Amino acid sequence: MDRIVLALAFAASASLAAPALAQDDKNAPVVLEPSSQWNVDFGDEKCRLARIFGEGDNRHILFIDQGGPKSGFGLIVVGPAFKKFRQPDRITVQFGEFAPVGKYRPMLGDTEGVGTSLIYSNMVFFEKPRSEREPASDAGLDPLPRLDVEAASSISAITMHQGKRSVVFNTGNLGEAIKVLNECSLNFVESWGLDRAAHETMTRLAKWANAEAVTRRIQDKYPMQALRKGESGIFRMRVIVEPDGSVSECEISNATITESLDSPACKEMERAEFEPALDVHGKPMRSFYLTNITYKIS
Repeated sequence: MDRIVLALAFAASASLAAPALAQDDKNAPVVLEPSSQWNVDFGDEKCRLARIFGEGDNRHILFIDQGGPKSGFGLIVVGPAFKKFRQPDRITVQFGEFAPVGKYRPMLGDTEGVGTSLIYSNMVFFEKPRSEREPASDAGLDPLPRLDVEAASSISAITMHQGKRSVVFNTGNLGEAIKVLNECSLNFVESWGLDRAAHETMTRLAKWANAEAVTRRIQDKYPMQALRKGESGIFRMRVIVEPDGSVSECEISNATITESLDSPACKEMERAEFEPALDVHGKPMRSFYLTNITYKIS
């Protein structure tokens, strides 16, 4: 369920000038209060939470989304406060009082009429120390991933840091919103023609056995037209894995808007080999595999 990152280098998209904040002290945190309720989009390809913060020239938008059951989520923040957030390797995200998450690097872009956007294809509320991570096991666990509602219930703000700059979204308690997002994402299992009840008692998710080889082929076939334009993008990929480990279906959807970037991943996934998911009795079952594909070019 990990993401695929096809990275040659990084390039931000063409920009539109964002309105400047009426705040001169660049080191003072920008604190944003909500100006709308959470909006939940039960889409065909993704579930998305969206909320507006601030008003007028100081309007910002926060998105949290998933394309299916996962322990991580997509995160997008947009607004003029991020105009000077131009060093992805220095940007961290902090959820409530948890330690800042610096493992993931955003893709930078711009949204017309709103401002600079930071786009994360995969994000978590907090990173567990290696010593606290549970060892993988094929039995006795509920491996169908979900977002941590308990952790979300302790979060009332999301803060973006770059050096001494900070932008704070005062979200309020995230517990109920994340609970709704979990339910929406679990509903995808049935829409994919799979047995949700069997997945909720399964003992192992499908494991991609030859990921390195197939990922290399996807990277080697970076679409040339997009390469010439310097176009970057994020895609979501879902495959259906049969009990014998073969791939019977593959779907690609855009997580970001692109003009020429059309991922060849599904064609290459015909070569993918999986260890199948296992049901409650330890027998192979029909299931799914989700991942993100991120193209970054210079």
